[in-house]
Amino acid sequence: MDHISKENALPRAYQDEIERLLYSMDFPWFANHEHFLNTNTYSLGFTHLALNDGPDLPKGTTASTYFNQLLPIWYTMGDILGKELGKLLRLRCGLLVPSMSSNTIISNVDTVAGGDEAHIDFLCPHWTGLYYVNDSDGDTVVYNETKPSDNYTVLTTSTPKKGKMFIFNGKHYHSSSKPTEGYSRCVLTFNFTTE
Repeated sequence: MDHISKENALPRAYQDEIERLLYSMDFPWFANHEHFLNTNTYSLGFTHLALNDGPDLPKGTTASTYFNQLLPIWYTMGDILGKELGKLLRLRCGLLVPSMSSNTIISNVDTVAGGDEAHIDFLCPHWTGLYYVNDSDGDTVVYNETKPSDNYTVLTTSTPKKGKMFIFNGKHYHSSSKPTEGYSRCVLTFNFTTE
């Protein structure tokens, strides 16, 4: 199995709690100005790393104060996969907003209108699980390729819908898309291993 999706994967009250938390004035977002080397383009988004242990640090070493509120989502992903969870490598909260016209923010560079470049999150074997915090446009695209390519072909796509989980084998290159119609696209990305 390369990917699985489940709508309303969490109780509605918990879905609402997560959405309120991430859109509250108390939740710390950090500007993330990404430079994509392949196309020499830039993209602005917002990130909160609730956990960033990677494969080498002991479990929980880098946990933020919001980590425990979000952790039950990962347990649900294990149930959906039907696998025993191993290590949570990273929990990244991501917030994308619609792009403004490219050169009005940064002069003399091109900006990515659609999202980020095809990439993998970790080199070690892992799963990538997405939890969509809100309804939005801006699909996640997963490619057939498991190595860098000049011509990526689409394996599957997933449209953000509040309460939906989308889990895929992390060996597949993938990319996100910025929203064009909604006010924002908020996604929690869990990178993890299984036993």
